Amino acid sequence: MAPVERWERRAEVPLLLLAVAFRVAYAWPVINPRVSPDLRGALTVASWTVWALFIVDFATSPTTGVTTCFLTGTTSH
Repeated sequence: MAPVERWERRAEVPLLLLAVAFRVAYAWPVINPRVSPDLRGALTVASWTVWALFIVDFATSPTTGVTTCFLTGTTSH
């Protein structure tokens, strides 16, 4: 199995769960504008945390070549 296939297989479910978590964290205050300030803060932290994890996935994924570019100084083109 190629590295890309292994990565996709390992990352698929966690990324799907993160996407669902982001959707809930983003939509909840839109659907219920009277949400408490504490909950709104927690949902904001959750949203930014999910974004950060998506960035980590992008930066370390073998399909993007970002890690390879930084380590070797070459591009994958």
